[in-house]
Amino acid sequence: MWTPFNFFIGTWQGTGTGQPGTSQVERTYEFVLSGKFLQVRNKSTYLPQEQNPKGEVHEDWASSVTIKPGKRLSSGSSMAKALSINTCWTAKPASRLMGRR
Repeated sequence: MWTPFNFFIGTWQGTGTGQPGTSQVERTYEFVLSGKFLQVRNKSTYLPQEQNPKGEVHEDWASSVTIKPGKRLSSGSSMAKALSINTCWTAKPASRLMGRR
């Protein structure tokens, strides 16, 4: 189930843009709890800028777990602003996820 996600494991850094302006972004993907969960942490820092004079920081984290190994994936995420989102996906073969048929 996790094979298509192995590419993401590690820490990624870059820039982002959105309604609050331009940000510096850091995302970390790692397997936790004996590899049963995929944990994602994100932090986007918007320094003060013309469209956002005070600047701001967005932080969130998410965890995903397989419900039926190789079949279904459930994910929940929470943000520092107290918003919580839960989703559930049905997996497709890795070849279809990577754009091959």
